[in-house]
Amino acid sequence: MALREFKCVDCGESFKSGQWLGCRTIVTRRHTVQSRTFYSQFDNYHIVLRADYPIQEPGGKIMHVPALSAQFRGGTFITNDAEIQEFLDGGTERGELQTAEQYVDGRLTDKQKMQRKDSRIAEQSRLIQDLERKNVELAGGVTESGGGDAERSEGRRGRGRSAG
Repeated sequence: MALREFKCVDCGESFKSGQWLGCRTIVTRRHTVQSRTFYSQFDNYHIVLRADYPIQEPGGKIMHVPALSAQFRGGTFITNDAEIQEFLDGGTERGELQTAEQYVDGRLTDKQKMQRKDSRIAEQSRLIQDLERKNVELAGGVTESGGGDAERSEGRRGRGRSAG
């Protein structure tokens, strides 16, 4: 499996999965990426990606690495952390999380869903009418610039004949 590539919005550096640290050449600074929103059917969903753990530095000093988690509030979680985004993308692919569409649909009443559907139908109808109007204008524009369709058709047929 190829490693995913990210671009840090802070330092501008490209980095691959697993290379979360090193922003602005500071080894303990995390790269940040474009914020994204993730959705859950549960209002207060908490996912622990990695529990906190101690490490021993050279010289024997114990240092604690903090946990990495995602706390959904109202069913949404926004993050600019590439490691968390990569993990949550897997949850979306496995069906543990929701798309924005699923999230909205799950929170609407039946009446709101019908209103939303009607609104979409009205918008699509409007777009179709706009396209049809533009097609008529285009067809009409050709007719107006060169006389009638019959004249243009006759002219085209006439050009192809040889005199004589």
